[in-house]
Amino acid sequence: MAQSTGNAPPKDNPFESVLKKQQYAAPQGGASLDEYDSAMPELSVETVKLQYVDAVIASEAFSCLSSEMGRIVPRESGNSLIVFDTADNIEKIVAEIKKADRPIESLTLQYVNLTHIDANSVQGALSSMASSAGTIIGVAKTNGIILCDTKLTVESMVKEIKKLDQPMVRIQVQPMTFQHIDASSAMEALTNMLSTYGTISIVQRTNSIVVCDLPKNLEEISKEAKALDTKTPGLVMEAVNLKFLDATNMATILEKMLSQYGSAVANATTNTVVICDTKDNVERILSQIRKVDDTPSQVMVDVVLLDVRLDDDKEVGIEWEAFTDEFLRRRNDIADFDATVPWDAQSNVGAAGGFDAVTGGWSQVVSGSVSAMVTAIQTTRDVEILANPSALVLSGKTSTILAVEQVPYTVLNETSAGGSMTSTSFEEVGVTLEVTAILADNEEIVLTVDVQQSVRTGESLSGVPVIDTRGQDTTLLLKDGQIAIMGGLRRREKTKQVTKIPLLGDLPLLGALFRTKHDIVLNSELVVLLSPHIYRGEAVPDGVLEKYNEMKENAPITGAVSKQ
Repeated sequence: MAQSTGNAPPKDNPFESVLKKQQYAAPQGGASLDEYDSAMPELSVETVKLQYVDAVIASEAFSCLSSEMGRIVPRESGNSLIVFDTADNIEKIVAEIKKADRPIESLTLQYVNLTHIDANSVQGALSSMASSAGTIIGVAKTNGIILCDTKLTVESMVKEIKKLDQPMVRIQVQPMTFQHIDASSAMEALTNMLSTYGTISIVQRTNSIVVCDLPKNLEEISKEAKALDTKTPGLVMEAVNLKFLDATNMATILEKMLSQYGSAVANATTNTVVICDTKDNVERILSQIRKVDDTPSQVMVDVVLLDVRLDDDKEVGIEWEAFTDEFLRRRNDIADFDATVPWDAQSNVGAAGGFDAVTGGWSQVVSGSVSAMVTAIQTTRDVEILANPSALVLSGKTSTILAVEQVPYTVLNETSAGGSMTSTSFEEVGVTLEVTAILADNEEIVLTVDVQQSVRTGESLSGVPVIDTRGQDTTLLLKDGQIAIMGGLRRREKTKQVTKIPLLGDLPLLGALFRTKHDIVLNSELVVLLSPHIYRGEAVPDGVLEKYNEMKENAPITGAVSKQ
């Protein structure tokens, strides 16, 4: 046994803390463990060799079984425990340790201290949760539980203990009698204020209720009951089923219109608002609801998207002044437009082709028909109709029209294992049009239009498409049937064309003499025609329905789709 060289016990003495507790003084000039033993003859020491459980974890879990003089010290080198305690207690501790040291693949030991409930009652409640190899030990001295089982089982037991170890709830009972309101109505209003422990019952004979709940919560319920039981004028109740407005939002708005006695409750399932107030105020509220919950106005917007070919780079676009004055009414320049010229950072080369950066946007309003306007343009220009949908929208709502194409490209992604895998992504190119129509009181239509055109001009070194985008937006005031024309969004597309003599042009080396290469530059302008019509409840034209069904079948890869 190691000897100490000073007046204190050696630092690695496992019984040092016990000696300090009992205030045994160490002999001068050093002391051996035998001398400590002689000072405390009632204490015993036993070493327990562990096979399956870690010694450090076991010492923490079973230390609660030690008496005030005892201690359990782990020895990691041999995975053993040195148990130091009274002779009668040491036998019990060793038996529990050996009981927990079972051959199981994954064994977890954990001690849980209890605050509000008794350890023995918890031990009985958890016994059904233990596995066949598990052990649950109740420690009455510290009011704790030792759990020895698989990791998942121990975690489940700890969660259950936290649910059980709650403070005892003190419930109070208070009767409440009403003078001016019906007890059943009061019970319905106060039920939502109950805690999870609360209950409420009604006594019809005395027009009263009996509330059982926590003291603090019971006080709040009593205050609310007194506030409800006030002498009020005659109240009436009306249920209003809303056709177009949202019941929840309407109930919030009505709160400002109610009297001090009134209430408004929304039923989201049936979109109904139940109003309870004085008779005069209920009638006033119902009158306001009928005004705002009316059939909303609708606007049918005919749209034509045209791609007009231009003769050369110097041409500024279609000369609209060539049309008759009777056809054209006014022209408005647009300064608010959006242009994006992307830069290919990977190849460090500016994107080729795309939009002419010097061209702005404009709009003008004319009278006539859309078909006549398209025919007039086709007589002077090479025109391609990109899309011609019709959108029926509620006043104030936005309709989105797409005439786009999905451009696929391959994306290389790195995996967590260090490899790589490819996936396919898509970029949209084409025309996107958002139209918002608002019907004014004088039956004029406020038309807000936002048009964006994008085109693929190339691709980066990694294969990602380079997209050029240009757009414009404007707000116009139109009469029913007038046509708004938007233009000025130009696109410049450059392609390479090879001309060769058959067979001879394909010969190696000499074939170059029989073929020529030259660039072809195509300039075009996007023209948007919009004609709004006030929808007065007539049947939707068959042509519009057919066009709508066709768009649904073809969307969203190509073509035009209208969505509200």
